[in-house]
Amino acid sequence: MGHLGLGGEPQPVARSAHPGRRDTRGRRRRGRTGGGRLGWRGPGRVSADGCGDPDGCRVPDPDDVDLRRLPSVILSARTPLRRGHKSRYRAQEAVPARPDLPPVTQMSRFAPVRGQAHVYVARREIAALLESAFHSLVPDSPRIHWPQLVHWSLSHVTLRRDVRLVDLRDPALTALGLDRDQLVASDPAHYPCTRPWAERLVGRHIGGKPTVGLLWHSRQAEIHAEQGVRPLLADVLVGEQAEVAVLWPTTRQHLLTAEGTPTPLSTGRGLALVQDLANLLGAPPPLNGPANH
Repeated sequence: MGHLGLGGEPQPVARSAHPGRRDTRGRRRRGRTGGGRLGWRGPGRVSADGCGDPDGCRVPDPDDVDLRRLPSVILSARTPLRRGHKSRYRAQEAVPARPDLPPVTQMSRFAPVRGQAHVYVARREIAALLESAFHSLVPDSPRIHWPQLVHWSLSHVTLRRDVRLVDLRDPALTALGLDRDQLVASDPAHYPCTRPWAERLVGRHIGGKPTVGLLWHSRQAEIHAEQGVRPLLADVLVGEQAEVAVLWPTTRQHLLTAEGTPTPLSTGRGLALVQDLANLLGAPPPLNGPANH
């Protein structure tokens, strides 16, 4: 596997590369960020339209966090990655930008950003699937929508060039005074609340250099812990092998190269992988098998 290395010492974050975007850190406000109306649910917390648990929302408002302290990380060209994606897209093809926002049930962590293409990638297959095909899965009541597997594939990809990402891995979050479940391990009910973070960080410059996405540790460890998987294994999973990223390429950028052919999740090895995941999580099996729906 390729190695993720920090691109030098963490440096202060410059102002956003987007003209006219003001820095309002520390200022409480009620207004609109993209398509979501922000309403305060306590100091430093924000609950967007569609939040599944407004009273219990712990996602902080990015305007109350000193984002200048965020470091960046570089993923090297040719880094091997995994990607879960709708089968109608090619392995190297980003999910196209859209002018509007989808229903809440179709939102995922840090995506979509209005008018911005995106693609999720990860070090390992399970982490890749948890942020794509199974982004709505919750540990306390795991359900796999078996009929929908026919629409999904798993692909191996590599980076075409070095990319710089905003670092939201555990040490960076700790330095900001944030817990994992406030941002990168929140359950799907709070995906809409992570969009204001994406809108603030997309295209952000760190040390005078532009970033093209975010990097964090997958919620795979929390899911394993919820299911009683060996604690040591859960600890091991919070490391390089559990890293996951969202990339925001511009219309002229091609960041990924496909390696081999996509693996459908509804048959063969892809289905076997999903069944293993279902057994691990205690998810109910399909009634007749995904291929028969």
